Amino acid sequence: MLYGEDRERSGMLRITDRQIDALRAALDEAYVSQLVDYLKRAHPDRSSALGRSNLETLAERLVAEARRLGVEDARVIARLATVALLVDADVLRRPEVKALFAFSGLSADLKADLLCDQIAGELAAAADPFT
Repeated sequence: MLYGEDRERSGMLRITDRQIDALRAALDEAYVSQLVDYLKRAHPDRSSALGRSNLETLAERLVAEARRLGVEDARVIARLATVALLVDADVLRRPEVKALFAFSGLSADLKADLLCDQIAGELAAAADPFT
């Protein structure tokens, strides 16, 4: 949407940006609920320690930040949510994330996937007593 204006998409069906935004919000709300359920199943100890309300807040914030960065793939967002829950709740606010997402050669989904791989590698290296 450009400066609050409502552009219309032409064709047989006319959909305004406002309608698209409302649909996106409804889909994201449903996805946040699914994401919270996934985190509770996959990481019950961490999820219960955080509490339902805080877990929902974390998921809502993470989905909003991921969408702002252009991440669309639900699987990638779930990986980011796992990293946020287990490692760093502010994972998408790290300085290296800004640099990674500023690079224009890759899709946002691939950049987020690479970020998760990098953090997993850092964790594995930190856990390895021989490195």
